[in-house]
Amino acid sequence: MKKGIKLITSVLGLSLLLVACSAAPKTDKMEKTQEKDMMETTAATMDDKMMDETKKDDTMMDKEKTDMMNSEMSSVFEYTDFDGNMVSSKDFEGKKVYIKYWASWCPICLGGLEDIDKLSTMDNDFVVLTVVTPGYKGEKTAAEFKEWFNGLEYKNIKVLFDQDGKIAKELGVKGFPTSAYISSDGSLVKVSPGHFDNDAIIESFTSIK
Repeated sequence: MKKGIKLITSVLGLSLLLVACSAAPKTDKMEKTQEKDMMETTAATMDDKMMDETKKDDTMMDKEKTDMMNSEMSSVFEYTDFDGNMVSSKDFEGKKVYIKYWASWCPICLGGLEDIDKLSTMDNDFVVLTVVTPGYKGEKTAAEFKEWFNGLEYKNIKVLFDQDGKIAKELGVKGFPTSAYISSDGSLVKVSPGHFDNDAIIESFTSIK
């Protein structure tokens, strides 16, 4: 009888030990899962903070770039015309200026020449200039472009040369067409890539002093 009780007690003890042993890994697993979740949450939070900081840095860089371009406009805004004469920002003091960068090989640019030719004859409160970049981004030489353009029917478009795209690089012009809007105090207000019809250009200048 005593042997039987001892046997039952031993069996129960072993069973409890097995239960305890089997429970331990589950507890460890749960703790590891919780730890993993906490690490992932922390990492996500850090990523969000880093993204916010990156956005702030990008915004500051954009502002710094704009400020830099504004401060340099008076010195870099120097082109030459077809006759080799210098055209400077000083020639347009007190006036708002619209500058359209374009290229002879650009279909969208060519499709917009009629618009820009008409805009150049309209009685607006801003000067209309167009600029090409000989020796930069596949443009013809100045002499080749002049000969080519003189064969076209557009007689009101004023074309200036930005040799080797020096000013285009300063303005951040990455493709054609691109528009630059300058206020009457000589500040660069914005640089916008893509084609804009005359109504859109005129509308933009209603908010520029």
